[in-house]
Amino acid sequence: MFFYGRSRAAGTIGTGAARFSGKTVWASPAAAPASMPIAVPAQAWLTVIEDDASPRPGVDELWLDAAQDAQVVKPPPIEEVTQVPFPVPLDMVSVTAAVGYFVFRKVRRRRAASELTRA
Repeated sequence: MFFYGRSRAAGTIGTGAARFSGKTVWASPAAAPASMPIAVPAQAWLTVIEDDASPRPGVDELWLDAAQDAQVVKPPPIEEVTQVPFPVPLDMVSVTAAVGYFVFRKVRRRRAASELTRA
């Protein structure tokens, strides 16, 4: 439920005998969009309340009034991690390893042969 008012809102059911199970997930001063179909007070607060109770407690109406706690409520930011795949062509890796092995082997044999001729 989205509510624009002069301050942060809190809900009660009827005369307050039944507890309202809604949770405030956002409450802060916010400018109303220009496309709002109703008049919004200057320096209005936007209060967003989520209520997932089933069945709803009580049978009376929901009333919104100024909350006793006037703190700003904002949810933590949602971090989205995107991993970019890095394809490694295994055929190129195996060819490079094979060529490297034969080059290393040839260099090693030449060094061994040159050491025999020096001695």
